[in-house]
Amino acid sequence: MKKTLLALALAPVALLPITSQAAQIYKAEDGSVLNMYGRVQGDFKYHDEHSNPAADGDEKLNGSVSARVGFNGHQVINDDYSLIGQMQYQLVSNDEDASIDWQARYVWAGIDMNENGRIETGRVLSVVTLFSDIGDIFSTGGDPVAGYHVGTVDSSAALIFRQNGTFQYRNEIGNLAFGTALITNSNVDYGYNAAARYTIDMGDAGILKPAAMFQYNKSDDASADVQDYQTWGLGSQYFLGGLYLGAAYTQESMGLRNSSDNADTTGYDFRAAYDFGDWVVRAGYRYLALDESTNGEDVIEDAIQTEVQYRLTRQSSIFLNYTDNKGGNSDITSSGASVSGQKGAVFTTSLRYEW
Repeated sequence: MKKTLLALALAPVALLPITSQAAQIYKAEDGSVLNMYGRVQGDFKYHDEHSNPAADGDEKLNGSVSARVGFNGHQVINDDYSLIGQMQYQLVSNDEDASIDWQARYVWAGIDMNENGRIETGRVLSVVTLFSDIGDIFSTGGDPVAGYHVGTVDSSAALIFRQNGTFQYRNEIGNLAFGTALITNSNVDYGYNAAARYTIDMGDAGILKPAAMFQYNKSDDASADVQDYQTWGLGSQYFLGGLYLGAAYTQESMGLRNSSDNADTTGYDFRAAYDFGDWVVRAGYRYLALDESTNGEDVIEDAIQTEVQYRLTRQSSIFLNYTDNKGGNSDITSSGASVSGQKGAVFTTSLRYEW
């Protein structure tokens, strides 16, 4: 509990995860608790002719809705150990009809061993978020480039934030937060990762949090185009009052079935935000490119993003978000990699209600 409170104290409200606002719905005499949290978000997106999802070459205005609901909690075993778990699902609507699809974001169980760390197994919040949190600050469309192509070997992956079949250990010792995991599922023969972040309190000069990560995944399908995937990254966060700055460098390497050369990428993320209280402003730039391309086009992400948030309440906000992405769509095959098209610009207005 002390570790959780320390982590929340060091993070500005603008960057806190939704689970930090969970409502307690049950508490037993032994201290066991069950919490519930969720959100509903309505978006209106104006796409230019490049980003139009209909791909008909016209500008387009699209409305959509998404929702998340989750539960987390713990059951006390004794003074030193507790069973812990989380289940969070996201509603994905189909604009063409009234159907909806609930997709699992997090489904896991574990053991909290207090000062000895915690073990989590299932579809967990990956320890590599110690690194990817550097760039993950926007309400929509602003994912960092870390782990961009992990889906080439694991279709269950959401970047490297979460993957099915993860067995993970994480802990905090003093100012050092760290963890490692083993990954194996129907897509991945085996995989592993590790990440660490160190907090440096510089007093009036602010707080610096350098971080690093590494991940490797081996495909379970001998006929898959990409046989193995690895990525690593270095970066840092900086906090000073309401100011946030972040920068990260990442590399990927994909082993191809019919090529002696790997498909490699190099990427950067830069972020800035300032929390004025009711108002928060954010800006960022992300870049990702193939080291070599079969068609001469190599830039996958080349995006400038800005966002303004106004807090209606502590939990609920209005967002105005603009992204202009001159990068294209990557195609990774068994013999090479290429980029085509242009992702274009999107202006999004969002209303988010959280509880």
